[in-house]
Amino acid sequence: MEKQCAFCGLSFKKEKKLTCYLSGRTVTEGPGWNCHFFKEIIVEDGFPLTPHQHYIIKKSELDRLK
Repeated sequence: MEKQCAFCGLSFKKEKKLTCYLSGRTVTEGPGWNCHFFKEIIVEDGFPLTPHQHYIIKKSELDRLK
C-alpha cells in the first residue's frame, strides 16, 4: 500500500477534517509527507486502535532500529 496519510493509523478526525496525531497538520488526499511514522491502521476485536496506540507501537519499532 502506498503511504497516504489518510490511511495512516496516526490520523484522526478533528472538526470534520483528518488531522495527523504527530504533526497536527491537516491530512489531504493523495501522497503523504514521506513520514517515518506512517503506520497502517491496526484493527483489534473489530475496532481500530487509537492514534496514540499506533504512535506507541511505531515509536517502539523505530527505537528498535537504533
